[in-house]
Amino acid sequence: MRSHSLYSPARKARMHLHLEDVVTVSDTGYHCAFTSLFAWRGHLYLAYRTAQTHGIYPPGNIILLRSTMPPTLWEYCTFFNTGGDDRAPKLFDAGAFFRHRVA
Repeated sequence: MRSHSLYSPARKARMHLHLEDVVTVSDTGYHCAFTSLFAWRGHLYLAYRTAQTHGIYPPGNIILLRSTMPPTLWEYCTFFNTGGDDRAPKLFDAGAFFRHRVA
């Protein structure tokens, strides 16, 4: 079996990225990082952690925003206060995950 690296020179040569725009979605002054971006049912969802510092203390919150496709205006959906180390939130389609696992 032949494996192909995502970082092979041949693949790198074919990849062309172009940054079209930069949009600020939060300007609260808090540390915002650890983003997760997911397209689902005609919307683009963005989850990120916001906290007073980069570290785990004091704990932060996970913010969830969404926009139509293509993204023009981001709307607030909800926040999650986990009370713990909530860095690196991840978004995924759990339904698709379980449909492939259940026979």
